[in-house]
Amino acid sequence: MVIDSLQKAFECDDIKEKVLKPEWLLKNRESGIHSTGFCYAASEVIYRLTGGSAMWIRMAISKNDWIHGGH
Repeated sequence: MVIDSLQKAFECDDIKEKVLKPEWLLKNRESGIHSTGFCYAASEVIYRLTGGSAMWIRMAISKNDWIHGGH
């Protein structure tokens, strides 16, 4: 249910304009991939709605380890 809601939100221009910084909004529109730029916001939603620190540990990908930068 959380994932379905996020996917719908990724496609909504009003949400994109409120959540994404201008440079990420532009990248989102240029890429044609609705989830572009939502990495942090989506992970926070999933984290908070599915048990937070009781269920999850923080992990990250270094900006040097992935072509798409740090995540």
